Amino acid sequence: MLGAAILIQLMTAPGQTVGVSVFVDHFIADLNVSRSALSTGYMLGTGLGALAMPLAGRLIDRRGLRWATMAFGGAFGAALFAMAGVMGFVTLVMGFGAIRMLGQGALTLTSSTFVAVSFDRNRGTANGLKSAFGVATMSLVPLVAVVSISAWGWRPTYMLLGLIVWAVLLPIGRWVVKDPRSTDASPADRRDRRAAGTSPDVRLALRHPALWVVASGVALSALVGTGLMFHQISLLTERGLTVTQAAANFVPQTVAAALAALSFGRLTDRLRPRLVIVGSTGLVAAAPALVQFVEPGLLAIAYGLVLGAAGSCVRTVEATLLPRWFGLSVIGEIRGVVMGTTVAASAVGPLLLAVSHDALGSYSTGLSIFVLLALLVVVAGMLVRLPRRAAAWSERG
Repeated sequence: MLGAAILIQLMTAPGQTVGVSVFVDHFIADLNVSRSALSTGYMLGTGLGALAMPLAGRLIDRRGLRWATMAFGGAFGAALFAMAGVMGFVTLVMGFGAIRMLGQGALTLTSSTFVAVSFDRNRGTANGLKSAFGVATMSLVPLVAVVSISAWGWRPTYMLLGLIVWAVLLPIGRWVVKDPRSTDASPADRRDRRAAGTSPDVRLALRHPALWVVASGVALSALVGTGLMFHQISLLTERGLTVTQAAANFVPQTVAAALAALSFGRLTDRLRPRLVIVGSTGLVAAAPALVQFVEPGLLAIAYGLVLGAAGSCVRTVEATLLPRWFGLSVIGEIRGVVMGTTVAASAVGPLLLAVSHDALGSYSTGLSIFVLLALLVVVAGMLVRLPRRAAAWSERG
């Protein structure tokens, strides 16, 4: 089950920023769009994708993980084929919307929900393993894309990626993925759940402030991480690094993300929830603060380690605590709402830093806003009332 979840996560790479980044210069050159217009299109497409996340989570709960893997995987492969045919700004925005909605959003949600419902004890450790191996293997996808683009061009590469997605996800969905929730429910119960609207359990969960503190931490991690990575070359070269050194900073980020996912997953199983919420969000605040003092050498490496660890820790906390607090029956729908805010936030980060740089002459204002927002979530994590475990919460609700 864990291996299948890791493969589903790996196949989201063409819809993640790390997968899109290798195509950026080719879009600019071949589609006659400026870098600012491309960034705006990416924001619009990502925002469109975010709107569908609550629906995606609801479908996962009602139709099951097997259906979700095959349906979302099939649609994502088709969206990658469509990316090979984009001809201008409008079709590019539509393509971004599709691959961000299905890759970054729906399939990532499917993978994390798969782990949530397949593990009871040591769920944090399982999430940590999934994140660690997912990060490590996902870094290979841009290398495959670069080689393919050099050999055949960017349009055939998108078609190749679509074929790979189909070849991996459709068989996994058909023969490997199982949803433990489906085996326990009668056909009548499943029909009733599909016919119902938003579950009362979901509405109760969405009224709990602790959920929104965790969701804010995940959204801020996406906003900060996407903004810093999107502008990484410019940010670090302004601090004295060469272009090669700035690009190489992705290496400590990847290593730290994998190691942090492994270690923080175990800690999330063992430490008090408030400690892991505050600690993970504190790392998110540290990354934009540290980058303002980076210089070539150890500080640059330390920045890469902090940035990589921050994202992994926050995602592991969210994937572990929400099932523990609110149960599994509608966890896909709950996490779909969280994923929607996360995808939307990831669209804003690059634009906020770009506006800060272009309008004010430096990234400092945008980075300071990142730090302030993260510190506000840290304070909220210290003060918020936390739910009891799922059973007690359900009885009280």
